[in-house]
Amino acid sequence: MMLNFSHTFVIYLTLIQTSIAQTYNELYRPQYHFSPAKNWMNDPNGLVYYNGTYHMYYQYNPGGNTWGAMSWGHATSSDLTHWKQQPVALQARGYPGEITEMFFSGSTVVDTQNTSGFGSDGKVPFIAMYTSYYPGTSVLPSGKTVNGGTQAQSIAYSLDQGMTWTTYDAANPVILAPPAPYADQWKDFRDPFVFWHDASQKWISVISLAQLHKLLIYTSTNLKTWTYVSEFGPMNAVGGVWECPSIFPLPLDGDGANTKWVAQIGLNPGGPPGVVGSGTQYIVGNFNGTAFVAETRAPSSSTATSTMSSTLSTSPTPTPTAAGNITFQDFEGTGDYASLGWTATGGLIGTAPAQGTLGGQQAVTGYAGNRLVNTFINVDATTGTLTSPIFQISRPVINFLIGGGNAPGTECINLKVQGQTQPVRTATGLNDEKLLPQSWDVTEFIGQNATLEIVDQSTGGWGHILIDQITFTGNAVSPTVNSQAGLYSFDGPGTYADKGWTATGDLVGTSPAQGTLNGQNPVTGYSGNYVNTFINGDATIGTLTSPSFVISENSIHFLIGGGNAPGVQCINLVIQGQIVRTATGADEEKLVPKSWDVTSFIGQSAVIEIVDASTGGWGHILVDEITFSDSSNEPYGTSWMDYGPDFYAAATFNGLAIADRFSVAWMNNWQYATAIPTSLWRSIFSIPRQLSLKTIGGRPTLIQKPVADFISLQKSTYTNTFDTVVEGNQLLPLTSKTLDITLSFSDRVASSSSSQFGIILRATSDLTQQTRVGYDFSAKTLFVDRTKSGNVGFDGTFSNTYYAPLIAASNGKVTLRILLDWSSVEVFGGEGEVTLSAQIFPSDNGVDARLFSSGGSTNGVSIIANVLGSAWDPSVVPTSSSRTSVVTSLTSSVTSSVSTTLVSTTRSSTTSRPTPTGAYDFRPAYHFVPDENWMNEPNGLIKIGPTWHLFYQHNPTGNFWGNLSWGHATSTDLVYWNYKPVAISSANGIQAFTGTSYFDPSNLSGLGTSVNPPYLAFYTGYFPSSGVQDQRLAYSVDQGETWIKYPGSPIISQAQESPHDITNGLESRDPKVFFHTPTSQWVMILAHGGQDKLTFWTSSDAKAWTWKSDFATSNVPGIPGGVNGWEVPDFFELAIDGTAQKKWVLIVTPASGSPAGGNGVFALTGSFNGTVFTADTVDTSNFWLDYGRDFDGAMSWENVAAADGRRILASVMNSYGGNPPTNTYKGILSFPRTLQLKQVNGKIRFVQLPISELDAASVPVNNLTNQNLAPGQTLLNDIHSRSYDIRISFTPAAGSTLSLAVRKGGSQQTVIRYVQSSGQLSVDRTASGNTGYDPAAGGVHTATFQPGADGKVQLRVLVDESSIEVFGGIGEVVISDLIFPDITSDGLALTTSGGSVLLASVDLRIISF
Repeated sequence: MMLNFSHTFVIYLTLIQTSIAQTYNELYRPQYHFSPAKNWMNDPNGLVYYNGTYHMYYQYNPGGNTWGAMSWGHATSSDLTHWKQQPVALQARGYPGEITEMFFSGSTVVDTQNTSGFGSDGKVPFIAMYTSYYPGTSVLPSGKTVNGGTQAQSIAYSLDQGMTWTTYDAANPVILAPPAPYADQWKDFRDPFVFWHDASQKWISVISLAQLHKLLIYTSTNLKTWTYVSEFGPMNAVGGVWECPSIFPLPLDGDGANTKWVAQIGLNPGGPPGVVGSGTQYIVGNFNGTAFVAETRAPSSSTATSTMSSTLSTSPTPTPTAAGNITFQDFEGTGDYASLGWTATGGLIGTAPAQGTLGGQQAVTGYAGNRLVNTFINVDATTGTLTSPIFQISRPVINFLIGGGNAPGTECINLKVQGQTQPVRTATGLNDEKLLPQSWDVTEFIGQNATLEIVDQSTGGWGHILIDQITFTGNAVSPTVNSQAGLYSFDGPGTYADKGWTATGDLVGTSPAQGTLNGQNPVTGYSGNYVNTFINGDATIGTLTSPSFVISENSIHFLIGGGNAPGVQCINLVIQGQIVRTATGADEEKLVPKSWDVTSFIGQSAVIEIVDASTGGWGHILVDEITFSDSSNEPYGTSWMDYGPDFYAAATFNGLAIADRFSVAWMNNWQYATAIPTSLWRSIFSIPRQLSLKTIGGRPTLIQKPVADFISLQKSTYTNTFDTVVEGNQLLPLTSKTLDITLSFSDRVASSSSSQFGIILRATSDLTQQTRVGYDFSAKTLFVDRTKSGNVGFDGTFSNTYYAPLIAASNGKVTLRILLDWSSVEVFGGEGEVTLSAQIFPSDNGVDARLFSSGGSTNGVSIIANVLGSAWDPSVVPTSSSRTSVVTSLTSSVTSSVSTTLVSTTRSSTTSRPTPTGAYDFRPAYHFVPDENWMNEPNGLIKIGPTWHLFYQHNPTGNFWGNLSWGHATSTDLVYWNYKPVAISSANGIQAFTGTSYFDPSNLSGLGTSVNPPYLAFYTGYFPSSGVQDQRLAYSVDQGETWIKYPGSPIISQAQESPHDITNGLESRDPKVFFHTPTSQWVMILAHGGQDKLTFWTSSDAKAWTWKSDFATSNVPGIPGGVNGWEVPDFFELAIDGTAQKKWVLIVTPASGSPAGGNGVFALTGSFNGTVFTADTVDTSNFWLDYGRDFDGAMSWENVAAADGRRILASVMNSYGGNPPTNTYKGILSFPRTLQLKQVNGKIRFVQLPISELDAASVPVNNLTNQNLAPGQTLLNDIHSRSYDIRISFTPAAGSTLSLAVRKGGSQQTVIRYVQSSGQLSVDRTASGNTGYDPAAGGVHTATFQPGADGKVQLRVLVDESSIEVFGGIGEVVISDLIFPDITSDGLALTTSGGSVLLASVDLRIISF
């Protein structure tokens, strides 16, 4: 029987949920984090994106506010912010009666190729794979029998895009039990994560063996039948069961050619240091389609018994022989390879060493003892690998016995070092069943970590390998270290003072320990004598300071254990009295390796300080083996997704591009999840986070950034900068329960243990309630203190302070991004390399915010605080298109003069925009790009009623030039756009090239009626088969929504064109058409490609046309040479501002000759009599509309009401064809700009500026006035954004050059300069990021203009994800360019050289839809 839930029931359930939580304003109810309307929720499940919709399923109890009756709840969203709660997707079988099956965690995929066979009638199936939990013993509909308590893996499918589901009862569960030797783990086998692996063309499922801390990896071709292929773990954190795993790829440092894989694993209990309860760790490694292998520098857990090749096993221990040599492995005993610490793959999984010759094999000789590796299994049919635990090479020779097949690389034993994929030593057999001795000289690798890999990859004759008796021999050699003054080892007799260390407090006169001290749990991981401050039962405090030394190597290494108390139990590197590096223990009596990268301090004098400043539990520190080297040998250790107490079971969305890896976690903790003081519901989810990988300190580090539609939530913005915040706390003009705060400040040069800075949130006036978020300068940690956060009494562990390690950025700044909701706080440190998430339950009477500084003053403080509304507010429409801004001045009592603004915003329009949560791919924030595929120049721009219509050259079927049609989008404000279906398609072998649109109000064409006159679209029909280009017509009688091709086309045929075109009609295109009222005629202008010529035509009905005149280079007096290849004409009349005079303006796009090289756009003024255009003499300083490389095919909107009166232009920003490095689209529209004619210094000039609608879509964040900027000073360097609008007015001193660096990060920046002496404006994109995609993608582009009559220079700069547009003066010069910086390049810097400038104003506005 198939299970299909009743629509009646689920609709009823949804109505119940909605009615219970109509307002979403209950105490503690989150406003922009997801929570269920009622009842219990835990892990996110089955996250998937498809066809514009994010589906979020989750563990849900439909019948109560505690764990039970586990089902899959369901919610959907188009923007990851505004969620619609859907009916329960998979409901516990038997609910509300006796439950026979619960639906535990799992994942969802979209089976687009219908590999499962569940799809029908063209419907794409969704497949959910989940853990079936069976409370009692039963026989299932599939005929399979399960015992009570069984956890097995099942699937369900949906044919309506995830809304309703059918369980696959004919064969469920599809994975009934874990494989041998883990068959006894059937009660702890759960949480499958499924994804498609393109390289192997298989589905992958990763399933947790919870109690054994293992991940089992399966493959499938159809999602129904699964093959077990490998295992991973234990590794790193193993303090609790492993649950909710996932693995996924991420490019390292944005390099798509260097992709790593990340394993994400829930842990309960055993969360991050200082957390009681659950947490989530991650491990970086590689995945080949069958096995996940971690980066080899990661350490193993002490409990590991069977691991993947990157994991160090503590069993077996290599055995010293009588001669002092080491027997690494003799393969004796009764266990399998896993029990010996070796990891098996393929057919070797679950096998054991052989007791000599196997069935069907010739006699095997030469082995030692009773057992050996013999892969002659199933008569040579078995293939697979065996990988040893990691070991450190300490002897110069590795010996072994080897026999079997002679097949290098196929039947062999390999030595691999430092995680390399290629072996450094290898050996094979001699096609002989006799094992012979062989040795490798490994002297050059001494001190390096290594693994041995035994390989059998062939079947048939001699398709096996024999190995035995692996030993390490020769004199033991330790890795060389640069020892100084006894700094590195605490071995030998004597006190710390005898070894040159200075002791204080109770440590005066003490000596290194020789092992575990009295009353202490067993200490492990040290070497010889070591520092152990567990003296007098943890009552001792004091410090130990090393002799001074000069740093000469790149890394400092040490072993550390003991208490986890940053700044209290720690080891510090101190330079000139400042702590520049620090580390603490992990509340463990095990010493583990740590390293500091000290490259930036080479040549400086330093000391190492060991601190024990507390008594009581874990009030001690353990340190040993301090060494220097030029490379870090620290194992990576445990990496935490989040250091807070409330981040568990993180899951990522399937169905997105690799750069759009979005993750969501359960924001709760199993320690107190059922006790939190919420009434209708329990639990919320974290804000969605975008994940990326960046190398930090030589280590691949997960970067997390919040993803949400913050613009639609934003109510107001408070910004401020403080030169200094003095010690104490300072009330801020912020009273809100929902905030998005970016707090940046300078690190302290010297700091005491009490030196902290941060912000107090949800505070009462007397501070009896407060949540403190801040940074400890001494310990180098961010922290969240919720000890007084409100209701903390429901669990004894809840009232606590949590820490996360964070080092200041290279510019000396610390940045915290803080998301505050009604019952939560999430902190993103630095670039997002560390995060800390915690629930809070404050009373509603505490809404104050205060800055605090302790242990001294804090400098260089800036704050941007956005007050957020509710995502559940039905009056708020996501990403609305019209916003009015009210700017209110505030005053602030600080130690320096600052500028502060509060920006209130309201939204009134319901116009939507393209979602920002699709693939990143350099997609701009506020410039139009197609939803997907190719775009070049705009076509047929026209306003119809309140709607602006944008048509554009578009290939709807591919991301390349071809199949050209008219794409279509609409807007009510030219900022937010709605995608529409293709307006004029390529069909019947005729493509739709560029053209224009116009209104036919008198129905002269006869294609409409007098009461419903038509809109006309004129375009070039292109025949790829013959190369012919003719002119065609389409019309609309529904206000531009749909277009009908005129059956009488072509309206100008090739035969008509031929007399006026030297190619006989193969290069006649791009019709510009308008109605000329003085002559009561339609006028068409055609471009003739490659001929530097236009032709003018007229018509009375817009259908039958007559040639009237030619207009060519010879008709333009003063035109510069080399301006060739005219295309895309635009033509209109324009008033000269402030006068009654008008000029006709002709705009043309030439293929060459522009100031920046290649395409450009020039404009001419003149007169027009209805048939002939007479051009004015060219003023070359007023000829080019843009001096950048990327302004091509400019066109203006027609039919704009006279009351508006603007002529608005847009172009395509791309002169490199298909070369720009965007994958899902090509082409970006310039931001719409007004075009005017103005008298400037006695000359008529073209003036262009961005349309004013942009003001309503931006949020001011910085406003400087009347400030002098001198050489050596830098402004705006504390602001980070990738999309903004900057307006600068300044008076330059003689000889000065003002420089504005945008999209700055690492070695990347794009620099705008204005040179006072020459009046030259330039855009330098030589270091702008990716410039290798085209030879013309870099360089410097220039234009010249002079200051205004008041001596001031005006600059307007629009920056977006992949573009920059610079407007000089009042808009008399513009430079537009594409740029492709890294996503992390988001800095700014405003500087001057050669002289000071007086900044009259700097207005910076962030634009982020």
